[in-house]
Parts: sequence; C-alpha cells; structure tokens
Amino acid sequence: MARAERFCDRCTLECNAMVRLPTEAEWEYAARAGMLNFASDEVSVRSLAWYSCNSAAQTHPVGQKPANPWGLFDLFGHVAEWCSDWYGRYDDQPQVDPTGVPRGTMKVVRGGSWYSALDDCRATRRDSSPVGDRNGGVGFRVLRMAGE
Repeated sequence: MARAERFCDRCTLECNAMVRLPTEAEWEYAARAGMLNFASDEVSVRSLAWYSCNSAAQTHPVGQKPANPWGLFDLFGHVAEWCSDWYGRYDDQPQVDPTGVPRGTMKVVRGGSWYSALDDCRATRRDSSPVGDRNGGVGFRVLRMAGE
C-alpha cells in the first residue's frame, strides 16, 4: 500500500496534476460504469473477470477481457485493487460517496483477483488487506484529477 501511495506522489510531481488511489465509492462507481446492476450477476462477471476457474493461477495482460461500458479493463478479477479508504463497517444509514472509517490497520481492496471465487469478483464485493501486504493478487489503479 505504501508503495502505491509513493507511486501516486511521484506521478503527481511528474504529471503536474493530482494522482491518487480511488476511494471505495469511486472504485465501485467506475466498476459499475454508471449502471446500478452492472457486473452484479454471475453471467456478466464471468465474461469480464479473470478468477480462480479461468485464470490458470496467474495474471494476464490487460485488455484480454472486454472493457466495461466506460472503456475500463480488468476491474473484476485479475488483481484486487487497493482503495484509499480504511476498511471498516459502514454506517447503517444511506450515504452518498461514503469514505469509510477514519483510521485502521486494513485498507479496502475491491474487485477480487485471479485466485478469487467468481462470487468475490462482483462490483458489490468489498474486502480488506493489511497495509503492508504484498502479494501477486493485489494491485492498484490510479485517478488523475482533471483540472488540477
């Protein structure tokens, strides 16, 4: 996780624009591509994800599975993706763009990975990973903030 944040800091300096990890809410919004039920059912996830039954226990070059409607590849399966939020229970009240708990020892990861069961690769699935964890099933994507 620290390496991902350092990468974002370096990109921010080199690109002269804010680069950061997405919040969990931003990740899910991008994964769903603006559609409430996109990638929530087994049929759509099966066609989009590298997961335990089709990955041959490894990552694959990006773009071999179809993109979501916004042109984003490999949001499901492939590697679980770090989010900037600390992992914890959400408030029971409806929220818009929740940011999670203020601190913790685990960060949110989303999307499942090549070793996950198909059910763990849906847009609604959230998981956690220790901040210092390093393994071949967790990665990250970044946001470049427009106009910054």
